[in-house]
Parts: sequence; C-alpha cells; structure tokens
Amino acid sequence: NYDYAYRGDDSLKPRVVFDDGTKMFLQFTGDVPAIFVVEAKGRESLVNLRTEGEYMIVDKVAQQFTLRAGDKTLCLYNRQSPSQRMPDPIEDIYGPSNLDKKSKRRQLEQRSR
Repeated sequence: NYDYAYRGDDSLKPRVVFDDGTKMFLQFTGDVPAIFVVEAKGRESLVNLRTEGEYMIVDKVAQQFTLRAGDKTLCLYNRQSPSQRMPDPIEDIYGPSNLDKKSKRRQLEQRSR
C-alpha cells in the first residue's frame, strides 16, 4: 500500500512510505524524526523503529502517525482502508502526497467531470 498522504512540515516528509499490511516502511533523506502512532481519541504512542537496509520499519500499520523533530510536526495518513486491496502497481506513487496542495489526480478527476 503506497496510498499515504501528509500534512505538516515538509522537512519531516519521508522520501518513501508504504506498508505490507503488517509493517510500515519509511525512507528518509535526512535525520529520522520520532514517530508516534495516533490511536483512539487522538492519543499518541511512540513507536519502536528498526533499520533494515535503507528503510526504517515500524511493526504496525495504522490510519495515522505523527512525526516530530523539535518544534516541527508532520501528520502521516494511511488513506487505504484496511479492507481494501493493494493499489494498481502501475501507479508511480512512492512518497506520500501533500494534503495541503491539490493532487494531480484530483485535478484530473475534476477536469473529466
């Protein structure tokens, strides 16, 4: 699942983010921020990370994570429902899309209406 989006400080944005239904994989170009899973009622819990090759691995998949470094914050959203299948592998989507800017996909959808 590569269907992730974010809102917040671009400097914390992972270069790549995806999950296999069990684990989330992230790749960063700079320092790795602290990663928190956002649970019920907005409660945040720090997640454990491990490194495998180029990826930081979180042994959890959730609808929302918060990344923090100092006073910088980024919210990372898993836009795929747990019951959905994997997206079309032809799509070239490796990093999360920015929710603060209209995506090309939405613009194309609006034009076709």
